[in-house]
Amino acid sequence: VLHPRGNIAVEMLRVGLAKIADRSLPFIGKDALGFRQAEIQARTSSKFIWANHSLASSIAPVRCFEGVCTEIISGDTIMVVELPPGQTFAPLAIALNQAAYKEIKLSLMSIRVPRLGSSRAGSPDEPWSREAKEFITSKLLGCRVYVTVECNRDERDYALIQYNDVVNPSLKRNIAEELCSAGLASVTKVPKAVPEMQRIHSAEYDRLLLAETGALVSLKGLHGSISSNGVSKRLISDLVSDPKESKQFFSENVNSSNQIFLKGQVEYAFSGSRFKIYIPAKMCTFQLNLSEAKSPLVGKPSQNGAAARSSEKLGDEARLYSKLVLVQRTIDIQITDCDKNGVFSGRLSVPSSAKGQPENYAKTLVALGLAKLDRYALERDNSSEDFDNFMA
Repeated sequence: VLHPRGNIAVEMLRVGLAKIADRSLPFIGKDALGFRQAEIQARTSSKFIWANHSLASSIAPVRCFEGVCTEIISGDTIMVVELPPGQTFAPLAIALNQAAYKEIKLSLMSIRVPRLGSSRAGSPDEPWSREAKEFITSKLLGCRVYVTVECNRDERDYALIQYNDVVNPSLKRNIAEELCSAGLASVTKVPKAVPEMQRIHSAEYDRLLLAETGALVSLKGLHGSISSNGVSKRLISDLVSDPKESKQFFSENVNSSNQIFLKGQVEYAFSGSRFKIYIPAKMCTFQLNLSEAKSPLVGKPSQNGAAARSSEKLGDEARLYSKLVLVQRTIDIQITDCDKNGVFSGRLSVPSSAKGQPENYAKTLVALGLAKLDRYALERDNSSEDFDNFMA
């Protein structure tokens, strides 16, 4: 209803005599942001129907700490190593003294992102799930984060996570708000059946709502046309589950020198020298063993009748170090062989800005004492470098 003094719906929201029907917000168009701002203004001032409303900011945080993001599990869940304020991130020191450092799994409070699929279950990625994960990876991975754990539900910590702005380091940005602004996350709405006093929101809930509404008005990400953005449900092929597929992949992509050169990302570190690799260009994952060096074995619990295996000396330390410096980083791969189980072997190189050229990761492990040379592989592979000269 329009009036010479404005939209009466906005005025009712502003004075606290109405609430937004979230299901109809997408149909309002460019006025949606004004609707949301009016409702937040009334709720903040506790007007009329908001008189007994419990503000999210009144919820006392469980605890606060600083740390470094070491892994992105999904678009709303990360792993953080807690560090004392001001202490720099030292992967080797953390790997060799694991008891002194704690890695914590955290989920973002009050938002939901599209779910990643599972190759084992045969379920594809939901639209925008990969984009959400890549977005948060570009912002947080390897960076210092400031965590406020707001609640613990179903044995999981839900938190407000902030990071330093790249241009203005003194400015802290809320990653959940950034996801909502980009249209890669939606704000969770508590069912009306839940009493007002029992509703738990993030301390930044109102800002999240404004960010989400801004993305909705601009038709960004989730709020736009999926087909127009070229985003579809995707299923990533896991080559390890079928050795025949791995061997076929090797034969189809090998060059005249019996090698394959690819660019990918490390998804998981099984040990210091064995990894799960994701290749975006091929939409597949596989396991890779370093051919030039071998790290100590990590322990394994008894499973499916197989006996348990204890960890070799420095096995857990080598695995953790590789996880801290490699997981979800972009790397170059040179595949030289594929065994009967469908596991590839070859070289893994990490981009090095200091030296200006990729650094052979096997060299790094050997230099740190976290792996031994595989002399048989060195003699077999003529393309391998002389590690004796390297160690001298």
